[in-house]
Amino acid sequence: MKFIGSKTKSTIMISLLAVMVGLSACSNEGNSPSPTINTPTDNPDASGKLKGRIVLSNKMAEQTALLEKAIEEYKKVQPDVTVDYQIKPWEGYETFLKTTLVGGSAPDVMFTEEANTFRAQDSIISLDDYLNTPNPYSDTEKPWKDDFVAPYIDMTRDGAGRSNMVPWSIFSLGLFYNQEMYEKAGVAQPPATWNEWKQVNQQLADADFLPWGLAIKPDDAQSLWAIGNWMNAAFRSDYEVLNLKHKEGWSYDPNDPASTVGEAITIDELWIGYKKGILDPAKSEKLRSLFQLFKEMTPYMNKDFMAIGGSEVPQRFLTAKNAQFYNGTWFVGNINMHMESLKADGKEDQTFRWGVIPFPKVGAENGAFFDKGESNELSGLRNGFMVKKSDDANTTNIAIDFLRFLTSPKMASELFQLKNPDSGKRFVADIAAIAGVPPMEGAEMLSPERKYADLNLTFFADQKDQDEFWGQWQKYLTDKITLDEFAAQRSKSFGAGIERQLKLLQSEVDQALIDSELK
Repeated sequence: MKFIGSKTKSTIMISLLAVMVGLSACSNEGNSPSPTINTPTDNPDASGKLKGRIVLSNKMAEQTALLEKAIEEYKKVQPDVTVDYQIKPWEGYETFLKTTLVGGSAPDVMFTEEANTFRAQDSIISLDDYLNTPNPYSDTEKPWKDDFVAPYIDMTRDGAGRSNMVPWSIFSLGLFYNQEMYEKAGVAQPPATWNEWKQVNQQLADADFLPWGLAIKPDDAQSLWAIGNWMNAAFRSDYEVLNLKHKEGWSYDPNDPASTVGEAITIDELWIGYKKGILDPAKSEKLRSLFQLFKEMTPYMNKDFMAIGGSEVPQRFLTAKNAQFYNGTWFVGNINMHMESLKADGKEDQTFRWGVIPFPKVGAENGAFFDKGESNELSGLRNGFMVKKSDDANTTNIAIDFLRFLTSPKMASELFQLKNPDSGKRFVADIAAIAGVPPMEGAEMLSPERKYADLNLTFFADQKDQDEFWGQWQKYLTDKITLDEFAAQRSKSFGAGIERQLKLLQSEVDQALIDSELK
């Protein structure tokens, strides 16, 4: 039986993408001299017609230089508009937004992470009417939505298909590697697949290089990024069975990334999938195979992966202790700055040539269950702008006009190029969500391409389940427990976590659906 209903806040939010956001470092580079920017003022229809004041809030300090510069340039085309900029503390920002939205005093434009659109649907405007019309500050003459990298404009659509966020930046993860170690080991071509990577790692090991540096701890998500992304690909054939509460007329097309937009697995659906054995680690051959697949690489990892902390992993790569590690766009600026610092200190002999590629993909050669395409490159919408619902049409018009100005390809290209004069690196290392904006030097290979449609299945039911996972995972990877024992322990922790969530979210759980599916 198929059930059709709306997704509520019982949707599980602990995903591998949430883990990524929690581990990515954000830095405050401070104030800097104001750089010169060429303001997109060519279209007279976009200039000087508005009057009023809006408030823009943000918690990400590294974005301040870009936003303040955009406000300065916007003043040139809309001189009678004032944009008041508020930088808020990182901690408590979501609470601030929720409280002020409920109380009616929220900022007019809120710079935040994508997940917050699902917590604020009743208080923010749907953007589709605006996105479907051309941006007067853009010279593409296309609908505004076409100025963004696909499919990220769709990632904030709710269960009714409404777009709730103007995208700003995208994260993308990849395999960083030491080119000089590759050359000395005779590696002619960086690996594209998991099997090719095993061969490369053996070549590196034969040349006495440590292939892969990582920590199997909560502050290093490399292993979770890998398995979580594989899980999405491995279970594509189960999506229609798992996603019981879907939009009317919904069907899954693995080759259309937009087919999962607005769809998610709720806690009651997760429980049904677990009880049916689809998502139960003790019963699912797919999950067991994924655990085994990852363990194939343990001979190529640093032997102290249980002892070191996650903060030490990038430093080891930077000091050429290992040949590769898995990280994101934010690290590109760090490595560029590190190499420049060594040169400035007269330590050029400690620098090395490096590269970054998409993390090697898994596919049909790694398991018959990868029958709906290989794993996607792991990327996602990092942040963007929500607009508060307002009874004042003029305020809404100004908010939309400012965001159109900010996200015009010409302006965004200028803003993302801004560098902190103290460090010489870009303020923002993430990839722009606006099409045509060049990435940071060195990040060209980290394309945020999404070839297949994924539902982003959760790997953990709650925080307690996640905490228990790390001890279980460490024991399995070091042969302290067998695969059967590990799967049984994961099954117990995952199931107990779902039950805790069912109790916590009791008022939102569809018990009739559970009873019908599990009778």
